Amino acid sequence: IPWRAASILSLIQDPSGAPIMIQRLRNMSSRAPSVTLRELRRATGQDFPFDPDAPEEVREAQIRVWEEWWEGQMEVPNVGD
Repeated sequence: IPWRAASILSLIQDPSGAPIMIQRLRNMSSRAPSVTLRELRRATGQDFPFDPDAPEEVREAQIRVWEEWWEGQMEVPNVGD
């Protein structure tokens, strides 16, 4: 259910489901990492690389780029705060 919610949020370009999608990239048993990546990119407006066929250490490094970006988003104050 969290994945479906994150997927729906991506349709309206809402990045709040990004952590769920980023974690899903780690789960190589997911049926369609390309779908996850497409929705993550749509939700966030970012285009960081991810190669599901790369060796595990390369995939982890690519996922860390996404995670670091997300952590940086959490540090950006909202307008009016």
